[in-house]
Amino acid sequence: MNPDIIRELLEKVSRKEFSVPEALELLRDLPFEDLGFARLDHHRQLRTGVPEIVFGERKELGQILAIVRRMTDRGGTVLVSRIDRDKGIALVREFPAGEYHESARLFSMRAGVMPENGAKVFVLAAGTSDIPVAEEARVTCATLGSRVERLYDVGVAGLHRLLPEIPRVREARVVIAVAGLRGELWWNHDAACDAEFLRAGRYNGECR
Repeated sequence: MNPDIIRELLEKVSRKEFSVPEALELLRDLPFEDLGFARLDHHRQLRTGVPEIVFGERKELGQILAIVRRMTDRGGTVLVSRIDRDKGIALVREFPAGEYHESARLFSMRAGVMPENGAKVFVLAAGTSDIPVAEEARVTCATLGSRVERLYDVGVAGLHRLLPEIPRVREARVVIAVAGLRGELWWNHDAACDAEFLRAGRYNGECR
């Protein structure tokens, strides 16, 4: 649930535009809502500033639609990751305010204007095959309010492609490196600047 919505609700109670029982009903599903097949963490954005991200792979379309519907009812920003084009199109059809990012395999829908968090993030990919995971990271960070730049196909097979860009990378607070098969990209950039580094594997997308 978006903190701005909570604040607005409390102000309406203070102005007697909402009764206490009405406010309690709206807050009934905090901190989570049990849908039977999923327990939605509506409270996560209040705790961490980041909404729950729905992992869409192997979920049925009906389950995803139900989850997104409840999240939008609560005024939250929505991110659904690892979904194919058919599911992405179905989500956009049901929720026209959202967007399916095919290269990232991700559906996003913002709740109002997400404030910028001041962080500059640089997403790096070793090769073209790493782009889907890199795009997933880029779209996620941008949706959550970070300023994101990207630089792709800069693996160790042609390190000269990266060297002119090092000053730009050094401006970042966080660098996400999708590091190909053996992780060389991670080590090169870790030595090149002082930013916080996250390493993402090509196949599972896990950061370590």
